[in-house]
Order: sequence, then C-alpha cells, then structure tokens
Amino acid sequence: MATDNSLKAGFSRVDITPRVGVELTGYLPWPLRASKGVLARLEARGIALELGEAKACIVCCDLCLLSPEVAEKTIQTILKRVAFLTRDNLMVLCSHTHSAPSTCYDIGSGMPDPVYMELLPHKIALAAAKAFENMTEVTVSHAEVPCQQIAINRVYDKFWDNLDNVLKDDWHPNKPELTDSTCHVVRVDAVEGGLKGFFAYYGCHLVSAGLSGLISPDFAGVAIHEIMKENPGAVGCFIQGAEGDINTGCASAERAEECINLLAKRFAAAVRNGLTQAKPMKCDVLKCCSLEGDFSYLDEYTPEYVQSMVDDYSAKFFNDDATDADAKTRWNLVYLNGSKRLLEFVKNHSAIHGRINALRLGDLEILGAPFEIMSAIWRDTRSAVRAPIPLVASLCNGTYGYAPDATQLEKLKNDEHNFAGRIVPMIWGLPPYKNIHRELVEFFKKADDSLF
Repeated sequence: MATDNSLKAGFSRVDITPRVGVELTGYLPWPLRASKGVLARLEARGIALELGEAKACIVCCDLCLLSPEVAEKTIQTILKRVAFLTRDNLMVLCSHTHSAPSTCYDIGSGMPDPVYMELLPHKIALAAAKAFENMTEVTVSHAEVPCQQIAINRVYDKFWDNLDNVLKDDWHPNKPELTDSTCHVVRVDAVEGGLKGFFAYYGCHLVSAGLSGLISPDFAGVAIHEIMKENPGAVGCFIQGAEGDINTGCASAERAEECINLLAKRFAAAVRNGLTQAKPMKCDVLKCCSLEGDFSYLDEYTPEYVQSMVDDYSAKFFNDDATDADAKTRWNLVYLNGSKRLLEFVKNHSAIHGRINALRLGDLEILGAPFEIMSAIWRDTRSAVRAPIPLVASLCNGTYGYAPDATQLEKLKNDEHNFAGRIVPMIWGLPPYKNIHRELVEFFKKADDSLF
C-alpha cells in the first residue's frame, strides 16, 4: 500500500504527428522541405513524479525545438491545466529531431503550420495532465551503459562519416571521448510488478535523415518506439543531452530509412542493456528549482555595430539581380530579419536573460537549459556539481541558440562567420555569447547547491 513517503510516478503518450505536407525544420535557409510521408509517429510523453508534498513533471517532445515565444505559451498552457505545477518543477524538453515540423517563425527553417501551432501547446499540456492521472507507487533503477557506435564530434572530429563506413559492425568515431560515449537509462517499475516507464539520456543531434521529407523522431525515437512495443503498457522517453557539437555518425536523405534504422538498432541495444543492468536507486528526495540570470555577450555588439550589419544585409538582399530561388538571397533574408531583431535587442538589453531548471530524484539530477549545449560544458559540469548522477539536458523550456564551449568562444572572436557562435544567435535576434561556458557551469553549480 502506498504511503505519504512512497515515490509515485505516472507516464503518458500524446500523438503530435503533423499532417503530411507541413514543412519540416532543422536546416537553413528556407529549404522548402515539405514533408512527404511518416516514417514513425511523433509524440509528447509525460513523466509525473510525486514524493510526499513534492511534485515534478517532465514532458519529452519529438520536436526539433521550441522558440522562446512558443515555449512560453506552452508553459502557460500547462500551468493553467495542471494548477499545482510551477516554473520550478516543470521541464518541457525537445529531442532535436530534424525531421519534425517547423515550430519557429521567421528564422528561415521552414514555415510553421498555423493550425498545428495552435494545437501543439494544448497537446503538450495534455501529456503533462495525463501523466498525473496515471500515478502509482514505483521503484526506480539506473544504469550507465556503453553507447559508442552512433555519434561523432562534428567540431573536433568530422561533421559526418560515410554511411557505408558507419554500416560496418566495427565502426567507431575517431574521437569517442569527445562524444557522449555512454547512455544513461532510468527504469521505473510499478511496486506491484511490471515496467511502467523508462527514459534514456544521450547527447547527439538527431540528423540521420538529412534533408529527407520523412516525418520521424529520428533514430532515438524509433528505438524508443521499438522498446515500447517489446514492453506493452510501458512508456519510454528520450532526454537530449549536450548535443551542441555532436552529430550522428552519418546522415543520408536518399537512404534515410536505412540510416535511421541502423542507428536505432544500435541505440535500442544500449537502452535494452541499460534496462537489464539497472540497479535500484534510493529515491528519498524529490526537489526542483529554477534560477534566472544573465549571460554576457560580446562587447563589440553595440547599436552602431549592429546597425551596420542591418545596412549590409539590406543592400545584399535588395539588389537588382536578387531572385527568390537563389540560395544567397534566401540566406540574406534570414540574416536581414535576424539583424533587425538583434538591433532592437542590443538597444534595450545589456545581457541575455535566461532561466535554467533542475530536478533531483535521489542521487539523480537533471540540469536543463534552453541551449544546444556543447559537450565540454557537460563534462565540466559533471566535475563541478555534487550530484552522483548529473545529467545536462539541452533545449529545456525553449531555446536561445548554441552554448559554445570555451575553445569555440575564443575562436568566434576573430571569425565573423562562425556558425554556432555568431550566425545562429543573430538568426534568433541575439548577440554572440561572451562567457557562456563558464557562466552556464556556474548556474548549474548554483542549482546543484540548492538541491544537495
């Protein structure tokens, strides 16, 4: 019989697959990538936790990302539907599949479908609500297992390897230590018996389908679907780790299904291994917090400097030879719109304000931030915090672009065309981060200090 001090958990699944024909996201600029079919369904899956008076909720979405505006609308919808939740104990996470519908306006990565966008926050909120409706007393187990034949560091190794190379049974990246070489698996069993749910944590861009028109949650989601089929009634979730500089080992639009299924097979094997090896966790503490703070940006980004950027991109876009079919013209429109938003930002803000979230369940800690976090930040965070099992989750409650590591931050100072450090922030209307590696680790450390 459940007691006030027993851990309870609930899981849910809500389909968020769009209609075929909507534009997919993940690539720039304006690739006109209309979906042509569905390889696997997209879902929002809720995890609800309760221990005594403490409650927490994680919703894992098979989406590329949520803009700050869409994320805020989604959070408000959840808080209205599940009144006892707060910003402190709610995480909405995106898997970062690049085969999902566009959910961000005016960044040059597909045009969002207006009907889908109106429904999406309500479906994500439904996943949160349904998870709390399915609560039961549970036990929790954890394992960290090898997972080395999936990813490659796209910044410090190579962007992708050849698919035929990756197909080989003995393929490994040249620098596995610069990837997420292990997978964390947490299984949740009902006290009366049976697997109730699980989640797998791993850091990697979900890009194995390339520019294919197939809607899918990519390899991670396909693997989770397969394991759920093997365990009827159990709900599995994927939590994206520090994927900022990590790609799938291969990607192919022409051989998308082959590429996805190959990596899904390998990832599913790692998750199954984790489910088998998982050891019981003591779950006597459930605590959550969120912290707000400022992230510094490069000093050179003054209104005068950004105005010169606007003028430059305006001249490039509005030239007599420009055509809407030309890739350069399409890039220039993305840059022009982004630089205009950037100009308004630097006129009104001296720093980039953000929020991180943290959840502790026993020895396990999830530290979430609205960035595509590079793996060196994850490694430094592990060394800095007290949690025995710290997990850093990217794309938590929206996105503010990449969080580059210290090496990349130094490089971007002399590289005006640095994609992750300069171009992507500008597309979002933000200046480049100045010290986000150090600042983000410090924020995570503060959150950890409040939970341990």
